Amino acid sequence: MKNILAVLLCVAGLCLQQAQAQLSDKLVPHLGFMYEVIDLKQPQTPGVANLSRFFYTFSVGTYYVFAHQNDVLSFGLDPSLNLGFNFEQNFQGTETGINLVVQAPIFLMGRLGALATKYNQQKFGIGAGIGGNYIFFSEGIRDRRFTGFAPSAVVEATILSRGGPLTVRGHFTIANPSATYQSTGSTGRDEEFNSLSAWGVGLIYGF
Repeated sequence: MKNILAVLLCVAGLCLQQAQAQLSDKLVPHLGFMYEVIDLKQPQTPGVANLSRFFYTFSVGTYYVFAHQNDVLSFGLDPSLNLGFNFEQNFQGTETGINLVVQAPIFLMGRLGALATKYNQQKFGIGAGIGGNYIFFSEGIRDRRFTGFAPSAVVEATILSRGGPLTVRGHFTIANPSATYQSTGSTGRDEEFNSLSAWGVGLIYGF
């Protein structure tokens, strides 16, 4: 019985090791920094002003390869998580609050050249994709928060340097859904906006 269990454990260990290796072959992780801008617009409603917020965010994610052609051309899924914050004072300068942003963009992408797969060694590469961007941000000084989902597209260009693959990435909304800016304080009120747009640009490093 002990021998049978030992054999089964060995087989299970080998299967798990093989599955991990296959998964590792399909992943192209990345991390970097993004400059993000979020715009809320409602020009037709008196008393509701347009809002624009910007953040510097730290980004981490991965490209998962569904299929590829000779490690040169690939198709896959790219989810990321962007985290950022900044500080803001009230008009009197007597109080400071923390503004927080969390974004979770996810794209179906195609890549050509560098970073098409983890084994591609070409000097240059390009990529493009379509998907969406989940957005959350809160304003501590005003006791407000916002959540929304914006259909988005992404484009990128990669160069393989001595330090590793360096990618310039940009994303932008391709549709502008309505959105609600919620008040979390007892004296505020919710504000309705008919247009949400978000875009960002930054550098990410593949490894």
